[in-house]
Amino acid sequence: ASASIAPVQKASSQGHSNASKLGLKNSSPKTKHEKQKLLSAVSKRLTATKQPPPPLIISPTEPPPDFYSNAKTYWSQVSPTVDGMLGGYSSLNVPDIEDSHLFLDEFGPATTAYALDCGSGIGRVTKQLLIPRFNFVDMVEMTQSFLDQTKEYIGEEDFDSIGERFCSGLQDFTPPVGRYDLIWIQWVLGHLTDVALIGFLQRCARALSVDGVIVVKENITSGNPDDQLAEATFDELDSSFTRSRKAFLDLFEKSDLAVSGEKLQTNFPSSIYPVRMFALRPRKINISPTAPDTTSAIPT
Repeated sequence: ASASIAPVQKASSQGHSNASKLGLKNSSPKTKHEKQKLLSAVSKRLTATKQPPPPLIISPTEPPPDFYSNAKTYWSQVSPTVDGMLGGYSSLNVPDIEDSHLFLDEFGPATTAYALDCGSGIGRVTKQLLIPRFNFVDMVEMTQSFLDQTKEYIGEEDFDSIGERFCSGLQDFTPPVGRYDLIWIQWVLGHLTDVALIGFLQRCARALSVDGVIVVKENITSGNPDDQLAEATFDELDSSFTRSRKAFLDLFEKSDLAVSGEKLQTNFPSSIYPVRMFALRPRKINISPTAPDTTSAIPT
């Protein structure tokens, strides 16, 4: 028997040896008080020798348990309103949409038949940015209650421009090949691990039309464009990561995407993370000749 379990044994020569190691007298405890002192001494000894657990590493490459399910639970409890989509910062809506329009004016695609809104929510970006510029817009959103609200929010007249509405997390979503002139991805990539993000961007590249563009608009950890730090911060509330600019550039590179334009969002309060927009184009055509043709006709 080892010293750590010796106190439960009856008095013996082994018990005396263990008592000595614990700094106790070599005699068996007889009274209740003596037994309590012995147990207290053993408890202190065990506490002193117990090693602390290693720190939990949380990063986009090593996400916490239930990373995706926790995010789904969080968003399922958010109200299907513009304020809910913006985390209580509804005042950001106007400057956000204004800068997004300016960005597309400069770096958007030449053709405007079809767009995809990723992490669309109730359709805030779809209604205010994409429908005014594109003939048709598809939406992908993991929270069904948000998609259920889209028709009322977007309005009957503009809803004619909505093509398909996919209920899916981006880690599981494969957009139709060759369909989209623009794929807009805003405030949602923090819910993906690095591996899932790269895979999703590669699937998006295959979903672009000729000369199509992917736009990523996300929070970053620093407003300094030369910031070389790659560490990400983790928000336990909504189960999401905020990455650095360098981390995004590295992920774009690994996804075979080239940055054709980049801008910092303006007129946002300094109390929140900076937001950057990236226009991305495939470095090469990456459509497998054996890939199934899942492109469907433009809805009429």
